Amino acid sequence: MRCTFKTVFYVNGSKERNGIVPIMGRVTINGTIAQFSCKQNVTKAIWDAKGNRAIGKSKEAKEVNLLTAIVLQLYGGTNTFS
Repeated sequence: MRCTFKTVFYVNGSKERNGIVPIMGRVTINGTIAQFSCKQNVTKAIWDAKGNRAIGKSKEAKEVNLLTAIVLQLYGGTNTFS
């Protein structure tokens, strides 16, 4: 039996305040979706929607990218497994 697994990080633009947006996460396993808040905010200008991470080398970007890397390591690096 083949299982699919995917993680995506995105910002919730509808909750923007003063250019700051909350980071959300979505985990999909075999078509079942679970969404959650990462309890982290980021400046909308540095968020790369295509790469699912913050752009740059600022302290804020490094902290956000570390958070996303930790979550990805917890769930594994592969998107498909048997």
